[in-house]
Amino acid sequence: MSEALLIGRLIFAFYFAEAGYRNVRGSGNIIAGMRTQPRYPPYMRAAPALFTHASNACLVLGSLSVGLGVWGDLGSLLLIGFLVPVTLVTHAYWRIEDPAEKRLARMGFFRNLGHVGACIFLFGVFASATPLNPTLTSPLLTIR
Repeated sequence: MSEALLIGRLIFAFYFAEAGYRNVRGSGNIIAGMRTQPRYPPYMRAAPALFTHASNACLVLGSLSVGLGVWGDLGSLLLIGFLVPVTLVTHAYWRIEDPAEKRLARMGFFRNLGHVGACIFLFGVFASATPLNPTLTSPLLTIR
C-alpha cells in the first residue's frame, strides 16, 4: 500500500514541478501578460513580478516538498496557496463571453478544483498522526 501512495505522490508532485519549471522559464511572459490583460485585478497589474514570483515559489517549493516527503503537509498547503488564486483569476469562466474561451476556462477551473481536492487529501495524509506513506521528515503540522 505504501508503495502505491509513494508512486502516486511522486507523479502528482512531478506534474506540479514541471508546471513550476515552465512558469519560472516563462516568468517574463506571465509578468507582461499580467500588466495588460484585464482579467487580472488592478492590485496584481500594479505588481505583477511580486505575484508571479510568489506563485512560482509556492508551486516549485510545494511540489518539491510533496515529492520528496519533506514537510509534505506544508508543501500541500503551498500548492493550495498557488492553486486557489490562480484558479479564481485565470480560470474565471463566468466572466467570459466567447463560448470557446469560456469552455477552456471552465475546464481549467474544474481541473484545478480537482487538484485542490487532491492537495487537501494529501495534507490530511501527511499531517495525520500515523502517516500512510514514507516521508523524509515528520509533519510540520499534525491533525488528529
